[in-house]
Amino acid sequence: MINIFLKIKSIFHFFSLYLGVLLKPQNRYVYKKYRAIIKLSKQSEKKQIDALLKHVNEILNYANKHTVYYYNIFKKANWVKSKNDKIELKSLSEIENLPILTKTIIRENFDDLTSDESELLNSYINSSGGSTGEKAMFLQHELFKRNHTANFLFFLRQIGIKPWQKHVFLIWGASQDIGRPTLPKNLFKHFIKNNTITMNSSSLTKKEMKECVYILNKIKFDYIRGYSQSLYNVALYINKNNIKIKPQNKIISTATLLTKEMRFEIEKAFSCEVYDFYGSREVGAISFEDKSHQFWNVLINNNLVEIVGNNKRKICKRKNGKMLLTTLNNYAMPLIRYDIGDTAKIINDKVCFDYLHYQELTGRTASNLYKKNGDIIDGTFLTTIFNSIEDIEQFQIIQHDYENIEFLIKTTNFNKISNDKKLIIEDNFKKMFGSDCKLNWTYVENTPRTESGKHLYVISNIRKDNCLN
Repeated sequence: MINIFLKIKSIFHFFSLYLGVLLKPQNRYVYKKYRAIIKLSKQSEKKQIDALLKHVNEILNYANKHTVYYYNIFKKANWVKSKNDKIELKSLSEIENLPILTKTIIRENFDDLTSDESELLNSYINSSGGSTGEKAMFLQHELFKRNHTANFLFFLRQIGIKPWQKHVFLIWGASQDIGRPTLPKNLFKHFIKNNTITMNSSSLTKKEMKECVYILNKIKFDYIRGYSQSLYNVALYINKNNIKIKPQNKIISTATLLTKEMRFEIEKAFSCEVYDFYGSREVGAISFEDKSHQFWNVLINNNLVEIVGNNKRKICKRKNGKMLLTTLNNYAMPLIRYDIGDTAKIINDKVCFDYLHYQELTGRTASNLYKKNGDIIDGTFLTTIFNSIEDIEQFQIIQHDYENIEFLIKTTNFNKISNDKKLIIEDNFKKMFGSDCKLNWTYVENTPRTESGKHLYVISNIRKDNCLN
């Protein structure tokens, strides 16, 4: 009965979508951008590259005119043509001559990176721990969000989901996005007012797992979206306990690296395909997995993506390289050649990088932490607790046993963080792990990396064999 109700509501969404486009300027902007992305995607690769180059030149010229940091960079590089006072790159590869932007540089040059029009743009501050465990604070604005939305809608379209299909099960962990919602007891009442059921994955208790299974057996959602690790945790619970749920339509994973093992367990549990989406708080929508699951499509309307080696130049022959992002729609604080901290492989042996695709995302990993009663704490959520503490530059969370957690911390200027800020973090952790949990603070010059250069920002040394029974 509830599924029939949701189908009727989807028809209402279809008509209200176009009415909203007519009546609301912000909706018109998103829909217009969405249609433009579709149109560009149908053009030849050469035309797509030409459009990307034009967009890159636009953001470079804006940054030159409105930010102190990039004005000095471009002046030093002698990029501004005196004839028309403009930057005119002839090819995307020319951008390699600019220095790489790091989180440290953002912290040290925050004001100089900020647009002199930031107040007119109604900018706001956002923050991220990122997959590297290194914090960053940055400015964004409303049009940046709308462009992200248009690109995400385009991704949904590529996997067969229409803009009016809004009934979603969200398995999410960032409290700044969702607060601390509870699963609804009355599904009809919930869906009269809302379209999304949200499960907070910060702490997946057995009770919440059972409630999740109950809902999944009642509703076939338009799609289920969640942190890859959280989706995997739910899938393991379903599969290990031989639970059958209503086959779902589509699964969208994000936030952490989706491994082959995770994909297998999730598709087995939900009886549908999983599609991986890559985005970040710093730069919004970046890329998405192709339907064939063989490569990734870059969302060139939102970001320029480069993959470079240690020499800061392009790499060839399917080697791993670091990802550099240039935001194309954030005028509050343009980020040019920003080192996001993730790694990827190129797709072609002969062409170093075509800017439209890459082979594989290789550097987004996270772990869970575990409670003695078997409950799972999503590692991705844990990093959001550190986001409000400006003094923390890098961090790593290590669970040595059920009652012993260590924080490896690198602070700005190597100062210890204040007691009141420590209490904020400790209170959050003790709410999840209990008041007897010992939290140890270790200050380091740099947090350690693996042999491959990856930073594991959450590590648990507890055996996980029986955690999901």
